[in-house]
Amino acid sequence: MSLSRWMPPLSALASALAFWRLGSDIDHTLGMGISGGLFSHWQAWLAVGVLLHVAGPMLSRYGRGDGAAMP
Repeated sequence: MSLSRWMPPLSALASALAFWRLGSDIDHTLGMGISGGLFSHWQAWLAVGVLLHVAGPMLSRYGRGDGAAMP
């Protein structure tokens, strides 16, 4: 099983954590378990989600031997 198959669900998870943290910041959700450090900010989780979303297809193309160039 290739690592690129895990990228979309991990990206969705990171995005969900970003929006959960954002909701926590504006008092619409319960507090998040991570209260300090880099990953206590919604911007960090959103950046991780975008990075995973972009890296998935690149990793898949690299694994097939098509190169890692973006279209």
